[in-house]
Amino acid sequence: MKLPALIAIFAVSASAISAAQAESPSEFKWWTEKQPNGHRWVKAKMLIQAPSEVVWQAIHNEQGADQDLVYRKVLSRGVNDVVSEQKLHHLPIIGTAVSTMHTTEVPLKRIDYEMVKSDRFKALEGSWVLTPGPNKSTYLELSSYCDIGIPVPRPIRDGITVKKLEKRLANVKKNSEYAQVPIAADKPQSERMD
Repeated sequence: MKLPALIAIFAVSASAISAAQAESPSEFKWWTEKQPNGHRWVKAKMLIQAPSEVVWQAIHNEQGADQDLVYRKVLSRGVNDVVSEQKLHHLPIIGTAVSTMHTTEVPLKRIDYEMVKSDRFKALEGSWVLTPGPNKSTYLELSSYCDIGIPVPRPIRDGITVKKLEKRLANVKKNSEYAQVPIAADKPQSERMD
């Protein structure tokens, strides 16, 4: 596919995402924000009807279940940080990449990740941030910045990133909220409907 056609597709996608965001503001929101290092992160936020402990576990499950992840190998582990090598495939424009990542956690509050080195990326960084919401719910914010070293217009890059963030947040939301549904066999006989 030629670049002008690709630009048109992602411009329409970004417009559709913006329109959908305006229609359902509480479900999924996204924006961009310049960081102190000069990188412009794409950020997205979603309310999840589950406590932070459940959401935290769902984030870790989502990271391991990423369909683009070929493997992740731990190189070193500290108390709340990990250095790992990961291989991703099916990536837009670049295909496959092997990267060394440094991940730092503040349990039940945030996970920050930053690329140490890569065979394809010039930069890859972001975070997962959990904030308490009403009625034991959790606001989950996912941020990402990716530089593949090829000049790609920002609307296209942002459009690709927004779609990825929305998919990952939706997976965590679904898995967190599903974990909250009591299983009939686990209920006392007095609460069962069967």
